[in-house]
Amino acid sequence: MKSFLGQFFSLLLLALFIFLSFSTLMPLVEPSAKVPKTEFSVQRAFKHVKKIAQAPHYVGAEHHSEGRNYIVQQLQVIALSVHTQNGNDINDYVDMSNSKNIITIIKGTQSDDSGA
Repeated sequence: MKSFLGQFFSLLLLALFIFLSFSTLMPLVEPSAKVPKTEFSVQRAFKHVKKIAQAPHYVGAEHHSEGRNYIVQQLQVIALSVHTQNGNDINDYVDMSNSKNIITIIKGTQSDDSGA
C-alpha cells in the first residue's frame, strides 16, 4: 500500500510539472478591447493571418501577389514607407523563381551611441 501511494504521488507530481511547463509557454490572450492600439494584440494580428491565409500564396501561386499587396497596404495604413525588392532565387531542385521582398523601416525612438 505504501508503494502504491508513493507511485501515485510521484505520477501526480510529474503530471503537475508537465502541465506547468506547457501552461507557462502559452501566450496570454487578452480581449482586443482591453489592449491599447499602441501595443501588440494576438487577436488583432490573427485577423491579418486569416486574411492572408484564405488562399495558397507560395511564390508563383495565383494568389501570391494578393498576399503581398495586402501586407504592403496594411503597412501603408500605419504610415510606413514601403517598397518591394525584386530578385531571382534558385532552389535545391534548380527551379528558378522571381521573388519580391517587402521592405520597410521603423525608426527607433532612442539614439544608440554604442556604434552597433
